[in-house]
Amino acid sequence: RDSGFGLAQRKLVECSRVVGEAFFPVMVQALAQTLSVRWVLLCTLHPLNPRRARTVAVWDDGPGQNFEYDLKDTPCADIITQGTCFYPDHITELFPRDIMLQEIGAVSYVGAPLRSASGKALGLLAVLDTKPMQNSELAAEMVEVFAGRAAAEVERVAATSINERLGRVVEDSVSEVYVFNADTYRFELVNRGARENLGYTMDELRGLTPWDLKPDFTAEQFAKMVEPLRSGEQPFLTFETVHKRKDGTLYDVAVR
Repeated sequence: RDSGFGLAQRKLVECSRVVGEAFFPVMVQALAQTLSVRWVLLCTLHPLNPRRARTVAVWDDGPGQNFEYDLKDTPCADIITQGTCFYPDHITELFPRDIMLQEIGAVSYVGAPLRSASGKALGLLAVLDTKPMQNSELAAEMVEVFAGRAAAEVERVAATSINERLGRVVEDSVSEVYVFNADTYRFELVNRGARENLGYTMDELRGLTPWDLKPDFTAEQFAKMVEPLRSGEQPFLTFETVHKRKDGTLYDVAVR
């Protein structure tokens, strides 16, 4: 047990010499070699559909191609809802509707969730093999160690992306800056001034829309108001309204 964790820690130290998105393929290779398994999948939840996962890195006796898949009827769905799961044998009998498991001939499976610092589910890390997994409880604990490190890097990469896309000037601006998706209306980027004033974290804001902050508007009213921007009929809009903080208090805003 101790020697196994020692190997896992050494592998993680070696992986940590690589940062950013390059870390993920190095990590799945290291985990596959540590546990001597055929497959390792590192996945994040789809930002618009949490019932789907998309791989960030794949190991299939070598680097594999990334792909997306539905979580329904898969052991991966149990990981997101229940936490770490391990199935040392007969995985296809336990999940007969998981076509991918049938097609690749998987026999055993161990997986752990990726969670943000606030506890939000970010994705999962799973290992699969063509033979029964020996000492699956130890394997599960080792996968958890790797999943914790992977989650931290997923968050770090996301934070770096925010800073790069907004720029330090915008991020540090006294003015509140919001970027929301033109199709889903969910916030993608909100600068520090706005986050601190509202009392929300960026993770929380990604689940909200402009009308969640603007009690003067319904979803239909807001969509109608910004339609000229979506169609290109107007280059910008200006209006005055109020924003609602997380604690329920309101403050006046002039929006452009």
